[in-house]
Amino acid sequence: MQLLIIAFVIVFITDLSGVVDNIKLFIWNKLYKGIAYNDNWRIHLLDCSLCQVWWIGLIYILINGFSFYMLGYVALLSFLTPQIKDLLLALQGLLQKLIDLIWSI
Repeated sequence: MQLLIIAFVIVFITDLSGVVDNIKLFIWNKLYKGIAYNDNWRIHLLDCSLCQVWWIGLIYILINGFSFYMLGYVALLSFLTPQIKDLLLALQGLLQKLIDLIWSI
């Protein structure tokens, strides 16, 4: 259960919050002063939620007891990061509709 929560938090921070884009912009400005920002460059360990879920999950199971079952679970969570993102966006849309409905009453 904790790995699932970790996966949701990582997907939110990496894919939805905009924190990673701001960090990449900061790094770009430090490395390439005066050159216009190009948002097509990638830092895989920073802007890839699949990579982050895999490595953080792997570290988590190495600390808390490794098993091939848990390794498969981490691999599945990593594989499902796009669906977790879609689920979070759907939840946001659902809550927005609920708030709109409450305010219309």
